[in-house]
Amino acid sequence: MGRQGSRADGTWDEIWIVPGGEVAFVLRRSGPNFVYVGHTYVHGIMDGEECLRRFRDVPMTEINLV
Repeated sequence: MGRQGSRADGTWDEIWIVPGGEVAFVLRRSGPNFVYVGHTYVHGIMDGEECLRRFRDVPMTEINLV
């Protein structure tokens, strides 16, 4: 997960990598949930195997999309 830009209210959109996904997702927190904003390209991690290597020790997080 990473951050992308700041909104006027001081919140951040977040970049999420989803196992099996072909793109990274831009999500926005909405209380305890997340809202899908769109997808994005992140240079250097879009190759699936490279992504698995870089993030293999990052714990998985279950989230709710609304």
